[in-house]
Amino acid sequence: MADCRTPVAAGTPHPPSLGRVARTYLPLALSGLLMTLQQPVVTSSLARLPDATGALAAYGAALSVLVFVESPVQPVLVAANALWPDPRARFMIARLALATGCVLSALLLLVAFHPGLSRLVFRDLLGLGPRDAANALVAIRLAFPWPLLVSMRRLYQGFLIATGQASVVALATLARLATIALGAALLPKRLFAGAGLVAGALPGAAVGVLAIALGAAVEAVAVAWRYGGKLPGRPAEQLWSVRSVQAKTQVPADGINTAGALLRFYGPLALTSTVTLATWPVFTRLASAGRESSTALGAWAASLSAFWLLATPISMLEQVTVRFTAGRSLPRALVWLGLGVSAAASAILAWLVFSPTGWTAVRAVYPMTGGLSHATRSAMAWLVPAPALAAWLAVFQGFATAVGRSGAVLAGSVVGLGALQIVSVLGGSGMADGARLAAGGLVTWHVAAAGTVALVGGGPRAFFRRGGSPPGDVGRTWKPVNTG
Repeated sequence: MADCRTPVAAGTPHPPSLGRVARTYLPLALSGLLMTLQQPVVTSSLARLPDATGALAAYGAALSVLVFVESPVQPVLVAANALWPDPRARFMIARLALATGCVLSALLLLVAFHPGLSRLVFRDLLGLGPRDAANALVAIRLAFPWPLLVSMRRLYQGFLIATGQASVVALATLARLATIALGAALLPKRLFAGAGLVAGALPGAAVGVLAIALGAAVEAVAVAWRYGGKLPGRPAEQLWSVRSVQAKTQVPADGINTAGALLRFYGPLALTSTVTLATWPVFTRLASAGRESSTALGAWAASLSAFWLLATPISMLEQVTVRFTAGRSLPRALVWLGLGVSAAASAILAWLVFSPTGWTAVRAVYPMTGGLSHATRSAMAWLVPAPALAAWLAVFQGFATAVGRSGAVLAGSVVGLGALQIVSVLGGSGMADGARLAAGGLVTWHVAAAGTVALVGGGPRAFFRRGGSPPGDVGRTWKPVNTG
């Protein structure tokens, strides 16, 4: 396997073909789709326990804490992909990922074993009862290395994508899902009776969280092994080796070569994850603003889960855009891929909503009748443009990251949150259908975020630019070379 990012002379065009870009995207889309299946696998097993309500409550609380704490390391994937060509930046992002993962894992450990902090988080903030809080706490104690696992997994995934090994990412995710399914299969057994501690057994919620953590560990080990099993060394040393893939190059003079430059690049990406998390309570508030809040919340949950089945694979367009962006130009193949994916995704959602056959398939997965069925279908109809908007948001975010304008990504999330708050204020009178209001808010968020990232990050201008000079922020003097 030849090095997929051999440095070439600035301005020498080697645009990738649509087939090559699609072959990179499809395994990543499959990986994203498999990721969406892990939660239904675990929750369906928890729902079969004797105390399903308590198990699901403790599991959801523990998982929400894990996701919130891990949010600063989520952008490690796109950062590792973007910075891989620069040996010094590659070394620095690897050390930052390791350090951040360790610090966040230590924070979780502190929450898990400090009585005051655990009570503050689970009883005061999340409002759990004593038993559910105790079971969620057991889950956190078992899974406290979660941020470190996520950080290392996403680091090596980014490196593999950057070196043209997207299929390995998909295979590792498949191994993760198999591990989670095996752990979930043990949940209904007598060893894990209900959501309480029975004869020394673990709570069901703890086993569910532990299954997800073990799955992440398996995936992290798999991608790390395939990359070479070591963190990148300092540029003065032998850089790295992945079997027959080797990189020997000079550090670009204007690249990320200081801690300050790395933090200016990575900081906005990390803040983007936190700002994005802040949008979800707003969506819930919008859904509950309708006249029949319980029906609206149920319809919104069903609509959102259908949307995520499409949106998670779509989000991988960001990684593909980073992988193939050269200088300040956006290859035409990426534009065609974005057009195809965006059109296909919204067409699939439209078929599910407006076709009798499609709606029958939806109701087979989500058994609904009466007002809930009508509210869900209405909300999903409003969501039809959202997958296409999500596709272009991913492309614009990938381009902005690749050219070093990570601040544009953060600006998009902030403007999107502001637009969502406006929708919340204008639509909070209780006169509207809450599920449709939340769906309209999601579309509004995507329009505002994608438009902002496009304007600030320069994505649309890159459609019409061929070649181009390297960016000033990241020093991306590399171009993808199709070596066959």
